[in-house]
Amino acid sequence: MSLQKPNRATPVALEHFHTHEYIDFLQTAQPDHVTEAQVQHYNVIDDSPIFDGVFKFCQIYAGASIHGAQKLIQDDYDIAINWAGGLHHAKKGQASGEHPVFLVRRLL
Repeated sequence: MSLQKPNRATPVALEHFHTHEYIDFLQTAQPDHVTEAQVQHYNVIDDSPIFDGVFKFCQIYAGASIHGAQKLIQDDYDIAINWAGGLHHAKKGQASGEHPVFLVRRLL
């Protein structure tokens, strides 16, 4: 077993699934400066709140899924686990529901 330190996913990589509008929102969102309209539009409530560093966090765990998929494609590993991958709750343009989209899209 080995522990890998992947690169952060770039905004462009995140836009392979998410809308530019949603990624732009996440890059600039601050907990104390999110409007009620944004909360409703992007569904950033309950288990998917905005917090300091939310975009960096998203880049790290999405980057880990992409990295794991790449290692599987290259036959470097038979198994790749991203423990934070299940924390990703999102649709194309808002937070909601878990999905392994970055891993699956990379494998395709």
